[in-house]
Formats: sequence, C-alpha cells, structure tokens
Amino acid sequence: MLLIVRKSRIEREWTKRRNQKSRYTNLTPTESLEYPSHPFRSEVCSAIAKMPKGFRDLALEAVLSIETVQILERMSEWHICTERILQQAGTPEEMALLQAHEPQVDAQEAYRCLEVLMSSGRGSSIEKCLHYGLIAYCLEVFTQRKFSPELYWVVQDLPMALEQMEPKPIETDCLLWVSVVGASTCKGSLYQKGNQIMDKLLEDHPRLREWDNMEETLRKFFWYDSLAVEWKKSWNAAVIRRRLARERTSESRSSPE
Repeated sequence: MLLIVRKSRIEREWTKRRNQKSRYTNLTPTESLEYPSHPFRSEVCSAIAKMPKGFRDLALEAVLSIETVQILERMSEWHICTERILQQAGTPEEMALLQAHEPQVDAQEAYRCLEVLMSSGRGSSIEKCLHYGLIAYCLEVFTQRKFSPELYWVVQDLPMALEQMEPKPIETDCLLWVSVVGASTCKGSLYQKGNQIMDKLLEDHPRLREWDNMEETLRKFFWYDSLAVEWKKSWNAAVIRRRLARERTSESRSSPE
C-alpha cells in the first residue's frame, strides 16, 4: 500500500531550504534523534531532575529526544547557577560553570535537532516548536553574544510553526511559554505577527488575561527577569487592544441606525 505523507507548510519551507546551500553554516546534523523509554536511564533521570517543572513534566512523557533533554539540562544548570549567584549563595564551581557557559552551543544544537526533526518528519510538533522557542530565548537573553546569523533567520518561522500546533493537554503550558517567547522575538516586519500571537493567547486562554496567571505558567519553564519585563509589556499591550476592541464593538451596537 502506498503511504502518502502530506507535509505541513513549515515542513515544505524547510525542504526548500535544505535544497539550498546554507549561507552561514555548514551543518551536518545526525541522521536521527534518540528517544528514551521507561524506565529511563539514571543519567536521563538526573538531567530531567534539573529542569523547571514544565519541562520536567513534558520530558517525563518521553516526547522529548535525548538530545533535547541534554540542551534543556545545560540551560537549566545555567539558570540554577545564575539564581544562586544572585542570591550570593553560589560556589566557585558554579561561578566557573556560569563563566564557561556558551549559549551559542545550546542555540546551535537546538537548530541541529530542528533540522533533523524537519528532514525526518519524526518527532512531536511540540518538540519542534520547543526548539524554535529555545533558539529565540537564547537570542533574547544573551543579546551581547554573537550568534550565527542563520539563527535569526530561522526564528522568523516561529509564528508559522505556532499556527500549525494543536497541542495535547500535557503540551499546552509549554506551547504558551514558546508563544510568549515568540511574541517578544517578533520585531520589525514581524511586529504584527507578535501582536497576533499574544492576542490569540488571551482569546484562547481566558485565565491568562490576569498577569498573575500568566506569570505562574511562564515560571514553570525558563524565566529571566529582564526578559520577563518585555513579556509583561507585550501582554499588557494585548490586554489594552482587547479592551479597546470590546469598547468599539459595544459602541457600534449601541449607536442608532
């Protein structure tokens, strides 16, 4: 029997790009990603234990590859060390780890995984979106670092990837985090796309119209104070747009014909 696989719009875009020589990098991603199965190996359990609750819950469902878990582990260690040093509780070893951290490696590895997922057609949609989100998060948090220009090009596809997601219940909170990261990344010609992402979040998830609920959800994943300021500005602008739209609708209904 002939099996016809229909590619999504985002996968067709990646296929087109793979047929073109990269302008910036010569990536040779591994042919496939490895996925854990229960019972997890001890090193996988150790890596998952370092993650924020939202990523931890997702990883325990075995929907994330070992390679993705390793990226999340490194990024989690950086957040843990940063928090401890800010609290003046960091050890010399943690200071050394913080200084040695290379966010460019995390972003580049996320890109490699994304290429494998897109080219193979395997992996969950949430894992693909997560890699977009991790790349965007690195670019936004580590603005003083120099990243491959191709990564800035790749994250422009994040709004399109989000449009095609139909998350399972266990994936919903992670998709919310990726969406907020994506909305804050949309600048310049993508500014309106960022507004649309945040507007849709408030439309689809009424509880997120209260910032306390939004913050509680976002803190289940990676949280960085200065970036969170931008997240709240984006959220507040969406709340205002929503209120003004309701007022205009109310005025049009009450105006005499």
